[in-house]
Amino acid sequence: MISYSQTIDNYPNGGGAFIVAKDNLEVLAGIIAGAALSVDYILTVAVSISSGADQIVTAISVLRPYKLEI
Repeated sequence: MISYSQTIDNYPNGGGAFIVAKDNLEVLAGIIAGAALSVDYILTVAVSISSGADQIVTAISVLRPYKLEI
């Protein structure tokens, strides 16, 4: 919580992972932070989609043979 408070104080108009890491460490750290967030977002979407497909198949059992395609 203290770390977030410090970030908000130092970047009142918003500071993403890239800007904060670049300003406080170096450009490479900013690039790594930005890339890590991109991978995280992609994995979050992938898990959400597969979970939704599983829930649809669970709710409508007739679709069970098509689970992989869904």
